[in-house]
Amino acid sequence: MARKKKQTVDTSGSGFGGSAFADLLKAQGLVAEDAVPSADPIPTEATKGGSTLAVQGKLILRRTSKGRAGKTVTLVEGLAGIALEPLAKQIRGAVGCGSSVEEDAIVVQGDQRDRLATWLATQGVKQIVKS
Repeated sequence: MARKKKQTVDTSGSGFGGSAFADLLKAQGLVAEDAVPSADPIPTEATKGGSTLAVQGKLILRRTSKGRAGKTVTLVEGLAGIALEPLAKQIRGAVGCGSSVEEDAIVVQGDQRDRLATWLATQGVKQIVKS
């Protein structure tokens, strides 16, 4: 009894940057070449109105648990003029924990001040205050 050969997808082509699932569907012939749009890449810097993290002033990393049923969180404050949702998403991926946006601050789960300070420094932030 002959075994079926597993079908593989060639990932060396130029089309593998956008969406792996779209490439798989195209390789199996389930979708036409131009029917599946490629996914937009995640921006490397959170921008809004031309400002980036590199040109911002002082960022404050504050550990708090007040009003959160004893759970410790880290607040990232001082982000005026920055789109907070994309930045919170980047922080989730970089630090490896949950984050959300509350008013003018990003709330990161746990005491992540050291990890956030290191990551923010690699993003070009000059002044970081941990409190």
